[in-house]
Amino acid sequence: MPNNQYRAEEKLAIIEEIDCGELGVMAATYKYGISKTTLVK
Repeated sequence: MPNNQYRAEEKLAIIEEIDCGELGVMAATYKYGISKTTLVK
């Protein structure tokens, strides 16, 4: 997987997408190219 660096605003947007139900955790990992472990942290 690529080592993407996200700004704080981008990280918040990803979390908000998951929180409001737009994306599931696994869908977010595929969409943004990050691991599930990283996302959960």
